[in-house]
Amino acid sequence: MVERKILFDGWSLVHQPLSPAAIHLLAVLDRLPEEAHAILVLPGKTIHHLPGNLEIRVLPNEPGSAKQLLWEQWMLPRLAKKYEVNIVHLCSLSAALFQTCPTVFSAVGYPSNLYSTWLLKDVEAQARGVGVVERFRKALAYGGLARVNGLIWPSDLPKSSDNLPVMFIPPFVHSKFTEDDKPVHPPELDVLNLPEYFVLYHGPDRSADLERLCESWRWAAGTIGSDFPLILVGLNPQAQQIMPALAVKIGIEKTIRILPYLSLESLVFLYRQCSALFHPATVSPWGNSLRLALACAKPVVAPETPHTDALIGPAGYLVPRVSANTALMRAFGAALISVVTNEELSEQLASSARRRTTGWNLAYSQQCLLELYRKF
Repeated sequence: MVERKILFDGWSLVHQPLSPAAIHLLAVLDRLPEEAHAILVLPGKTIHHLPGNLEIRVLPNEPGSAKQLLWEQWMLPRLAKKYEVNIVHLCSLSAALFQTCPTVFSAVGYPSNLYSTWLLKDVEAQARGVGVVERFRKALAYGGLARVNGLIWPSDLPKSSDNLPVMFIPPFVHSKFTEDDKPVHPPELDVLNLPEYFVLYHGPDRSADLERLCESWRWAAGTIGSDFPLILVGLNPQAQQIMPALAVKIGIEKTIRILPYLSLESLVFLYRQCSALFHPATVSPWGNSLRLALACAKPVVAPETPHTDALIGPAGYLVPRVSANTALMRAFGAALISVVTNEELSEQLASSARRRTTGWNLAYSQQCLLELYRKF
């Protein structure tokens, strides 16, 4: 048995623990083949439970653009060399510009435009309007990603148009999302007093996305909000502070709940208990909430795009594109009302979700990852 030594960047597990990067990294670590010797570097303590087969190195680093820049561009390349790893597997937009070790990148991140597909150049677009240090960090990350040895892409999505060697991997999620056992209520949820029925949002937390979410929810809340509130999870600390004022401004403050960062076990419980997932936003190729909802056989309301259509197809209520924003948000609201109030439609979508995830299995995911790692 030839062992492959892989370095993983665990920044997201500590500082963005429910982001697509963190969700996908947890899934990869859950699916590691036996031949893989994984070294996970963390900038602090994570709220997630990690597999026992990892070599974990904790190098304390506070959040912030300057700290993250040094972490990505200096510390990780130095550690890859120190530990003599065969490959660096990145699950976030964090590639070092002068990385000497072979590096692959799982495509994660939300495009800026609702109807665009995922593009590497979107890193540049997202850097506009932020601080100087953050723009510099993202510029270096963009340069580093342009030089990686491979872009890992889920095989159920249209191919990215980036000029990078693409490595296709069948879709997979963390095994906890696909377990058949009845979910156990995690103790950390006891103090939150969650409602019995609710709609879940677990998506991007940029201002434009949150405004679209709130305006769309307003069209549905009058009909279903009192019985099916909207629960938001995974928002960064800044967004958690902004959302209450935004909800009051739009008049939906009584029909939404904003949750703090939660462990993976609690996130799984939310997905398996929700009535539907609402995602009026762009989709990250890996670590996206639509794929998690599919795994839990939950109805999804999302915009109709090349990626959402390929990913969930008949397992979701996909809202066609319209030219006017108000009409689009009204259509999202109508779709939510239909999914929540029409039990026959909801069960039809759930059945389609079960059929689409029948091919997701642990052994095949491990085999594909091992074949990828053996190339380096």
